[in-house]
Amino acid sequence: ASLENQSRRQSFAPLPQPTSSVIARDPRNMNDKAYQQKCMKHLLSFLLERGYDNPVSMKTLRMPSGKDFTSIMTFVLRRVDSNFQRDGDMKFEDEVSLSLKNLGYPFPISKTALVSAGSPHTWPQLLAVLSWLVKCLEATEAVKTWPEEQTQNEEETNTFESIQQLEEETDKRFFIYLAEVYQAFMRSEAETEERLEAALAERHERDDAFLAQEIERITDLNATIVERINDGNDQSQEIKTFSKKREEYATDLEQFQDLIRQMDDHKAAMEKKVDERKKDLATVTDKINRSNKCMEDLQNKIENQELSLEDAKKLEIEARTMSESLDRVMEQRQTLKDAIASYEAEISKHIENVDSLVAEYNKKLADMSTLPLIGPIYGALKAELNKDCLEEDQSSILGVDLRGDVQQTIGSHLPEVERRTEEKNIEYQDILDEVQEKENLNKEAGVKLGILAEEYENSEETVRQERNAHEAKLSVRQREVAAMHEKGEALRDPVALEEQIAGIERQCAEIEALRRSHNEESIARKHSVQRSIALACVSMQEHENLVRQTVTESKRFWDQKRQALRKVSAPDGGSREN
Repeated sequence: ASLENQSRRQSFAPLPQPTSSVIARDPRNMNDKAYQQKCMKHLLSFLLERGYDNPVSMKTLRMPSGKDFTSIMTFVLRRVDSNFQRDGDMKFEDEVSLSLKNLGYPFPISKTALVSAGSPHTWPQLLAVLSWLVKCLEATEAVKTWPEEQTQNEEETNTFESIQQLEEETDKRFFIYLAEVYQAFMRSEAETEERLEAALAERHERDDAFLAQEIERITDLNATIVERINDGNDQSQEIKTFSKKREEYATDLEQFQDLIRQMDDHKAAMEKKVDERKKDLATVTDKINRSNKCMEDLQNKIENQELSLEDAKKLEIEARTMSESLDRVMEQRQTLKDAIASYEAEISKHIENVDSLVAEYNKKLADMSTLPLIGPIYGALKAELNKDCLEEDQSSILGVDLRGDVQQTIGSHLPEVERRTEEKNIEYQDILDEVQEKENLNKEAGVKLGILAEEYENSEETVRQERNAHEAKLSVRQREVAAMHEKGEALRDPVALEEQIAGIERQCAEIEALRRSHNEESIARKHSVQRSIALACVSMQEHENLVRQTVTESKRFWDQKRQALRKVSAPDGGSREN
């Protein structure tokens, strides 16, 4: 370094270095996140208050770049030495290391850490160095400004409220004098020592003169008070008047005390009502808990049953459906039987007619067989009626085998149709159960809403009655306070009466505060009930909308399924309307 730099470094006022070769261990927990956060907040506050030019924030200080660290360290060290890093003859890390050594930083700091500032393993150590420098600068500034402020305060005030304050100020001035005269002694400045000693003696003389004046003033004040006491002893008539007024104030005070007792009784009655309501609430809560427990037990029993309640309902519905279907089938069967009997009777008639025709035909044919030429020919044309021809071969008459082809094809599709029909019946029953459940919930919600509305009306009536009672009591107290003010204005201002009036005013203020407290409690209870009712109404409205939406979706779903069930696949792949 140049000679100029060496001479400039003497302005750091280096502290004596420890002679021991043992390296001091840093007791600060620099890796602690809370400690780092505290140091960063302190450093940020220092930079902003001292006019740091570059942009800086907590985000910047969490992981600064090398450029940011260089700028911040330069700004802080220039608060100590204004020529820091201005000539550029020394490297930044060398000059920072020298500055910290001259300032007496008690722990070693490597130049490598100064070069690699901002890395996670070096930044906590450098942050601790910056925090130490900031604290040193703040302490130095406070020490420099304190004697000036202290001297200014001493010049501005010459009065003391108590002897203790006078002793404290005297001790402070003595310690200031001791520090300054010690510095002058170390610098061998005899004139400065004499000047400081003369200033301290002059200050003590001013204090002595002030004390003498205060003693004289208090003595005169005591003499005046003694004279007033003597004059008061001679004025016995005024004492009687004041005694009478004191009795009147005592009577008024008793009235106020009675009023306070009434308010206490009212408060106790209200607290008793609150306790009763709490007991009622506890009883209702107990009942609800017992009901819930009973419901849970029943629910557990139902869940543990092999056949659940829903299954029983489904079976009952299926049985009812099957019974209805069976009745319809029996009706159709009976109708078909009647039709078949009618067809059989008609067919029997036709067969009898055909038999008679065949018999007549055979008879005529037998008559014709007696003819000599054509008799043999007609004898071979004998007719015979075969009633079981359709059962032996249906295709010979109908053109299609009903038992072999049609009935077999229908039988192969019948199980699938029956399975789909069963599934749709189950889905329909589930939808009906859900709709019924939503309707029950809607009814329960309506009942709860009615209860809440009734509670709201009762609360409104209670609040109205309490407000009227409070307003009546307030008007009475206001008239009493106005009367007390009129009496107070008509009286003189002796010390005893002033104390009584102040006491009565304090009691009035306490009563007014008690009234306001009761009024605020009533308003708070009213608002609480209103909020509860509003929330309940909103919940009921949302529940009602949900139920309506669910019912609408269920109906739409059932309509779609019902339309789908109207079409049943036929054996030939076509569709047939039921």
